[in-house]
Amino acid sequence: MTGTPTKRPAVGDPLPALHVQMTLAKARLFSLPKESFHTHDDMAVAIGLKRAAPQGLMAYGYLSRLATDYFGPSWVSGGELNVAFINLLDRDDLLTIAGKVTGVERDGGRTRVTVEIWVDSHRGTRVAAGNAIGYVDE
Repeated sequence: MTGTPTKRPAVGDPLPALHVQMTLAKARLFSLPKESFHTHDDMAVAIGLKRAAPQGLMAYGYLSRLATDYFGPSWVSGGELNVAFINLLDRDDLLTIAGKVTGVERDGGRTRVTVEIWVDSHRGTRVAAGNAIGYVDE
């Protein structure tokens, strides 16, 4: 889905999920030019990790994309994203970025929608979670 929902949002409605394959190449593009445990396996192992752990802000970016896809242009001018980083990303994770509507209320001539959002890995680990608040026009 891209843009304003095609039907009136209702509590419990799921957002169309995104699926993203993390890779070391993506982590490097996001974090370079400086090498760190986010971009280099040996540096990650030196601090006790199994392999490179991409930056949590990558999860934030994917959540922002989910909100942008759901709310459309109104997201840019009035959206709010609140996120907690819960666990480390792994460079080989297959991520599911998803959400569901948790609140709908009228605000003037617009509808204010709150969605619970999260990023889960294929290992069943929740990486990040929070909420997004945006407006849809009716």
